[in-house]
Amino acid sequence: MLRVLTRPSALLAGGAVITTALLAGCSHRAGPATAPTTAPTSSAAPTSSASSAPADHLAPRLEARLPASLNGTALTRISTHGSAIFGQFGGTAWSQRMTAFLHRHGKSPADLQYAQVFDPAKKLSLDAGAFDVAGIPAAALAAAIVDSSKPDSPGLTAKPANVAGKPVTVESDPKSGSALVLYAHDGAVFYVDGNNRFLAAEFVAAAH
Repeated sequence: MLRVLTRPSALLAGGAVITTALLAGCSHRAGPATAPTTAPTSSAAPTSSASSAPADHLAPRLEARLPASLNGTALTRISTHGSAIFGQFGGTAWSQRMTAFLHRHGKSPADLQYAQVFDPAKKLSLDAGAFDVAGIPAAALAAAIVDSSKPDSPGLTAKPANVAGKPVTVESDPKSGSALVLYAHDGAVFYVDGNNRFLAAEFVAAAH
């Protein structure tokens, strides 16, 4: 089955760049796509261990915090660990800074949980997901994501805003015109492409 993965800063650094990825422990390689991306996990650990969970559902509790549908469109949720993400984006400044951040907190990439939600039918141009690291506050994780995105997007700005009645941070890259909404809540950092304001508001409202 095809899988899609992107790093949160991809929208800012490359203007909705979607790349292929190999999920941790999964033998199915992702194919190119124009559909959505990533996601964090809740601070609680999954009930099943990584060894017993399906390879594309390694963070089921984080997946469950993402919407199962938006605008009446059913979505697919998948998840993995940071070791798979950094294995894909290991040469980027984003990956290197995030790894350094985790090490400063006594964590490794494997401690980072990531969940992604997308529309397999491609009716919705949704790029969204969530990150979570047990023991690291969501606000600190969100700040690290912003800081790690800056080298790839030198003109990046990050400003507080309100989306769907919730406090968020909006990352913007004036060069590419891309924007990313980050919502830190209850141990996780949710993200969504901010260029479609209506869809971003729907996602933030449904994220829990």
